[in-house]
Amino acid sequence: ALGQIDAVVTPAGNHLIIPWFDRLSVPVAYITGARTRNSVRFDSYAFGKMAAEALTRAGSRRIGLVMGWSRHTYPSYGLTSMASRDLLNGLRSAARARGIDVSDDWIEGVEDRPGISEDQHAERGYAMTRHLLQAHPDLDGLVVYPDGMAQGAACAVLERGPDAPLPNLVFHRNREIPFFCPLP
Repeated sequence: ALGQIDAVVTPAGNHLIIPWFDRLSVPVAYITGARTRNSVRFDSYAFGKMAAEALTRAGSRRIGLVMGWSRHTYPSYGLTSMASRDLLNGLRSAARARGIDVSDDWIEGVEDRPGISEDQHAERGYAMTRHLLQAHPDLDGLVVYPDGMAQGAACAVLERGPDAPLPNLVFHRNREIPFFCPLP
């Protein structure tokens, strides 16, 4: 109102406040699951690529992927199963450029159909990570998407005991910036 604000950035926007944001005369950035005229799609390929780069810089040579979609993700963000493939292709492309092959056996959840609720992410991340690490205990790098699965994935990794090797982890964060978590 006083002409002193150039933009508004807020960490959340619900269906009641979004119409108010959209009427402001300055640019507004907010996070929401609702479709709006200002929606920005995220780049799954770029996230996969950055995740592989972070892990290979940390010395990982056998990289796995754990991922899943929640019920609202596809309709809210306009994603298709192609987004899963894009993430995997970006991961494989960057890993291959560094002489590492990401095997199909090291992948969990890419072809899953949406259907879990957000409150099931941690449990699903735990189950998928546990299964993957039991089948391939020599994995030394792991990408987890979305970030809601991170808590369960980290618990599954740490559950392996003090003598088991701990893989480096990369979690998804907002704007496709990977959060590198070197557990060892």
